[in-house]
Amino acid sequence: MKTLERYRLNRYDSIARVLTENRAVVAHSRELSFSTSKLCKIIEDIRRKQKEFGLQLQSGHQRVLKLKDELIMILSAVAMALATFGKETENTELKNASKISRKELFSMNDDLLIAKALSIYNLAERYCRELKEYNISRNSLQFLKSRTGEFKYALNENRAKHCFLNYSVIKLDELFMQADEVLENIDGFVEVLSTSYSEFSRDYLNIRYTSNN
Repeated sequence: MKTLERYRLNRYDSIARVLTENRAVVAHSRELSFSTSKLCKIIEDIRRKQKEFGLQLQSGHQRVLKLKDELIMILSAVAMALATFGKETENTELKNASKISRKELFSMNDDLLIAKALSIYNLAERYCRELKEYNISRNSLQFLKSRTGEFKYALNENRAKHCFLNYSVIKLDELFMQADEVLENIDGFVEVLSTSYSEFSRDYLNIRYTSNN
């Protein structure tokens, strides 16, 4: 949750608390009772939406990181085997094409990492029989291929999810706007009751004023 959103939500909570703690007074105004209930409902909706937003973002990000770790692990092993084979056979082109550290793989842009994985896989396919001597089996190459595909899919899925979450952010902003509109109405209803219930009005205005600073 952003700092500004947290501040605004705390502000709504403080105001709602004053209103609910003075139910007997609030009950004298049908409009104020309705607006108080509406404010509390909006606060619940904001919290629920923020929780959904956080969970969706976290789950997608964690899956991408997990698959990336697994991809880099197998990719670095295959690349190292290819580089060693290239060095021992004096195949400079092969050695240079496959020589890359795990640190370099981790620092790569995700799309470049996928391209590199596919490039290494295609090279390894050509030397599949020779790579058995370096503990790289056909299953190892299939694992590299599958992890590359799964990582690419998870990455695209996560990007699509971010687009959907951008829509969720818009809906969240709308809820905050609704809360502000309800508060403006509540200000007027409290003012009507201020003559008969001055203490309640003072408490409300104090928390409203303090919360706006």
